[in-house]
Amino acid sequence: MDLKLDNIPKEELVRNLKYLYEIGIALGAERDLGKLLDSILFYARKLLSSDAGSIYLVEDGFLKLAIVQNDTLKGYPFKGATIPINKNSIAGYVASTGRLVNIEDVYNMPKDLGFHFDPGFDKKTGYTTRSMLTLPMVTKKGEIIGVLQLINRKKVFEKTLDSRESLEKLVIPFTKTDEVIGQAMANQAAVALENSLLYNEIKELLRGFIQASSRAIESRDPPTMGHSSRVSRLLVAFARTINQEKSGKFKDVEFSEDEIEELEYAGILHDFGKIGVREKVLTKPTRLYPEQLKVIKERLSKIRWMEAFRKLLDKAGVDFSEELRKISENFQSLASFIESVNVPRPLKEEEKRRILDIAKRRFEEDGVEKCLIEEDELKNLLIDRGTLNQEERREMESHVEHSYRFLSQIPWGKEKAKIPEIVYQHHERVDGSGYPRGLKKDEILIQSRMMAIVDIFDALVASDRPYKKALPLSLALKIIREEAEAGHLDKDLVELFIEKKVYREICQEDE
Repeated sequence: MDLKLDNIPKEELVRNLKYLYEIGIALGAERDLGKLLDSILFYARKLLSSDAGSIYLVEDGFLKLAIVQNDTLKGYPFKGATIPINKNSIAGYVASTGRLVNIEDVYNMPKDLGFHFDPGFDKKTGYTTRSMLTLPMVTKKGEIIGVLQLINRKKVFEKTLDSRESLEKLVIPFTKTDEVIGQAMANQAAVALENSLLYNEIKELLRGFIQASSRAIESRDPPTMGHSSRVSRLLVAFARTINQEKSGKFKDVEFSEDEIEELEYAGILHDFGKIGVREKVLTKPTRLYPEQLKVIKERLSKIRWMEAFRKLLDKAGVDFSEELRKISENFQSLASFIESVNVPRPLKEEEKRRILDIAKRRFEEDGVEKCLIEEDELKNLLIDRGTLNQEERREMESHVEHSYRFLSQIPWGKEKAKIPEIVYQHHERVDGSGYPRGLKKDEILIQSRMMAIVDIFDALVASDRPYKKALPLSLALKIIREEAEAGHLDKDLVELFIEKKVYREICQEDE
């Protein structure tokens, strides 16, 4: 509709325009859809002194009740409703025609309007609806995205309609001036709402891309599937826990909703750089690669038969069955031993010595002397911890730098600008022993120190790693405490993580 301002007294017009301007600034700053709807309805009710009101949004060809406010029935559990966009109901008529409807008394409407008032809510609650102003929410492009409905215009906004007497005394009709100001408010709200919906669509698109990226990386290493999402959930729970601290070392630390979302995204993407790590290194479950173990077994088999043949030649004419049995048992013992030390567990000193002794053994094949265990195989068998040798571990550790380079290329904006650095620092340790830069506690972002804790914790309790069993919760907590005592993790954060039971976000207490 055209906004006709000529008949509004100048003083009232200036006051209303100033208030609309202030409302516009407030609405433009709010991106949370729920809070925005709440603000729109409150400002509109206050602007036109309305006891109650509601907002319907156009979704899938229907009007869906998005929010209700009622000063007289505060605390009443309003339920959502869906209304067809047609001319049968007041809100449906407004949404289908784009015309506002101003009714002095909904129980005494002209019969020829075509639409009707549904008294069901009044009968159920004892509330009495009388005057009603229903306005289309129209965007700059002329699209109707919702309906703003204001109920019971009051002489005094602050008073409630808690009796029949107050209803008769306070409720008045909406005026022509109210129609003009109200439509201006509805259109302004429509623009803010459209921006919010667009912002949320973009945010959901970004979230979907981030999650899909994480799943794509984890699909290269199926045993770690779900690790990044669990780290993300723990980080969000950790941040919200810190926000609740009103005393102690974290009383002055508070994460905004934007910073919590920043942490959520950083958690999902913290291992993204593994895309730059060779898959065979990423998924290496044992000290030796399968093909290396196979080759060693083939060598053992060859040597076994060569040894047996030599013995046979040395003892021609002698029953060889007993000698053959001993040779077979000896080489079978060697094969079993190599298989036993191939699994990722701490090696005993005598096992290391035996590996070195076996590596000294030579055999001749086609006139060429060969080693039973080659240098690369020996290097892997002597790995002290885990399944990766030094070169492979450096390659695995490089995922942090790959992550940083990739994430730094994304225009995150001011609110998410720390994501690359949070991820870059999550393998640093407070004593400076971490990587890739050897930062110390005061140089490491608190978000990264939090991530270091939850990253290690999830790896300890995860049940899907082929190279280790899931640890009981009590043992996992004991280990991260020991890591803190050793100067690797932030001791204060670890204690808070355990004391406040942040871990319950992903796992239950030990039975």
